[in-house]
Amino acid sequence: MFCAAFHASYQRGLGENGCRENAEEGLLRSRKGALVTWIYSYPTWAFAITAISVACFLAALGLSLFQRRAAWGSITHNDVAGPIVATIGTILAVILSFMVVTVWQEFDQSAATVQNEAAALGDLYHLCETLPKSFATPLRTDIVLYVRAVVYREWPAMQRGDFSRLARDRAHAIVERIASFHPTDVRQSALLASMLDLTNRFVDQRRTRLFDNQESIPPVLWGMMLFISCVTVGGTYLFRVQNKPAHYAMTMLLAATIVATMVVIAELDLPFRGDIHISPAAFVRTRLVANSQL
Repeated sequence: MFCAAFHASYQRGLGENGCRENAEEGLLRSRKGALVTWIYSYPTWAFAITAISVACFLAALGLSLFQRRAAWGSITHNDVAGPIVATIGTILAVILSFMVVTVWQEFDQSAATVQNEAAALGDLYHLCETLPKSFATPLRTDIVLYVRAVVYREWPAMQRGDFSRLARDRAHAIVERIASFHPTDVRQSALLASMLDLTNRFVDQRRTRLFDNQESIPPVLWGMMLFISCVTVGGTYLFRVQNKPAHYAMTMLLAATIVATMVVIAELDLPFRGDIHISPAAFVRTRLVANSQL
């Protein structure tokens, strides 16, 4: 009885999901241009070296221009400028530390989402052993085809911020097949309940995985971090240091540290893109187990 209710609910949802998925595809296309994802087109090491080098050059150039134009005789209050710059630097340090911790936690949660989705599919595959072959064999085939579509189609698409329509259709095929099963005894009813729970779990984890690949740090937050960073580096220009090379070195080191931290934040922001990304290893293991038992 609950199988019929699930099937009816799913069939009603298919019509709604069709409109929702079309809207989602349009949203994906519109957001590709809005998100700052160009950094994932370059190797992490190349982008990091370039960003740090540019930051050091601009910091040194700004200090040079400031020293040429400023009246050094009026800049003698290092004891006043120090606490102000330190306060601004502390605010920046807190923000950057919070962002590093946040993106790493989200990265770790996304990895757990992938593992949970793969585990649910693996459990669903093994649960078929206790079902009639006429039902279990096609369902196992659907599961293997879905995992293959995720590994070979969806993962490369996720690197581009997209998703696989084939994987989505394979997921629908699994849900439809399980919803069409009619148990004949109490034992099969209990098995069906477990299968429905695993199906809901893997579908929910799939949605979470695709969502995690789209949600990134808001541009306004990036703008705030860049602004405070510029103010912090610019604040070092106000200090009067007798050893000019040391002044340049300290300013450039500060700029390099800030930019290096921002590079880490940017690379971990979207966990399925760039060189530092979550691999489909959990699905690969599921695929190997499934193939060995076909």
